[in-house]
Amino acid sequence: MTAPYPWQREQAERLRRAWMAGRVPHAILLCGIAGLGKRDFARWLAALLLCESGDADSAPCGHCRGCLLLHGEAHPDLFRIGVEEGKRQLGIDAIRSLLEFTRLSSQYGGYRLALVHQADHMTRSAANSLLKTLEEPPAGAVLVLLADQSARLPPTVRSRCQQLRFAAPEIAVGTQWLQAAGAPEAAALLPACGQAPLAAQALHEKGAAELRRSLMQQLLTLSRGKASVKSCADSWQAPDLPLLLDLLIVTVQQIQRQSAAPGGDTLPSALAELKLDPDAAYGYLDYLYQTRALNDRALQPRLLVEDLLLRWRGIAAPAGRSVSRAQES
Repeated sequence: MTAPYPWQREQAERLRRAWMAGRVPHAILLCGIAGLGKRDFARWLAALLLCESGDADSAPCGHCRGCLLLHGEAHPDLFRIGVEEGKRQLGIDAIRSLLEFTRLSSQYGGYRLALVHQADHMTRSAANSLLKTLEEPPAGAVLVLLADQSARLPPTVRSRCQQLRFAAPEIAVGTQWLQAAGAPEAAALLPACGQAPLAAQALHEKGAAELRRSLMQQLLTLSRGKASVKSCADSWQAPDLPLLLDLLIVTVQQIQRQSAAPGGDTLPSALAELKLDPDAAYGYLDYLYQTRALNDRALQPRLLVEDLLLRWRGIAAPAGRSVSRAQES
């Protein structure tokens, strides 16, 4: 079983003490930015609660019936839901199926554990339906909600959960973990990922380091008006499009954090000089997220790359200068 990451040990110890005392909360909210391993932590928690070893010091043991069933994705007392592929929200039907599960008896006489991935994407009706169970939880049922943006959850839902917040580790801790994981070069991507080690590792595995260096130079020259959108778009191939979207998202977020708290992040090169209009930057981020969520193969990658870079130039251009498509030819 995956052990909690170094930056999760405090939260893991809190839950282990509660489990040993027989006081596991009926609802737990795991929150923090993407890339901190909330899914892995939820899996560890499931292993802890469903382990049948009977030894508090070794649980989860990894070899009992409960642990083996969990490893094989076949434990009858574990239920998972999340946003379905191709959709953007977690609907009421998924919540209703979860609630039906919580009313069942445990197959093995222990906890019944329900994991709600992407809980911050619940529709209003889904959240209201879940709220009724949070207010009157069935005995022996534990609901675990995972959210990258917990503020999007209704306050009534948040208030009925024990919140476990995960903060990004210090750069040194993230770097040490990435080195141990065999990805030392990914440490350079930590500032662009909010210092989330797993996010940096994922980008590195996509070949992000070299592409990011190229993108940073392009964004800088575009903001200074020293390069055309078309010439920059020439260096991007269709398979690079998902990675380009990821890199643009983390770059805009990094610039926003630097503007809100100077000195917090270390921006590469002269990007530290850029000041993005907050409203324009949020609008650009929304566009990037929507484009990434579409994953539409019918899109013309070349035209989309040009549009992404042109929109960037629009939010990063100095005041008083507008850019049109005609100027980019």
